[in-house]
Amino acid sequence: MECKKCGHVLPKVGFNCTNCGTMMSAEQIKEQKDNMELNKKLNVELVSEKYGHKNFIYQKRDKDNFSYWWLILLIGIIILIFLIVIMVFF
Repeated sequence: MECKKCGHVLPKVGFNCTNCGTMMSAEQIKEQKDNMELNKKLNVELVSEKYGHKNFIYQKRDKDNFSYWWLILLIGIIILIFLIVIMVFF
């Protein structure tokens, strides 16, 4: 089933969309209850649901959080290699 508001796949358990929080329609709730009862009878359970899988939230990396230490380290290594090459060959 998909959310009628955002189109996100609805969860196997519960009655709200995990993406936008919209409540399922009456038809979807009835279908969800039927599926939940059937799963209980069949003892069907997803591994992710059994062990507490949490939805991941992906966020863009802020430019302010960029660490310049990696850049400084890389420049230092390049300078060190350059100095070693000069000392060996000259």
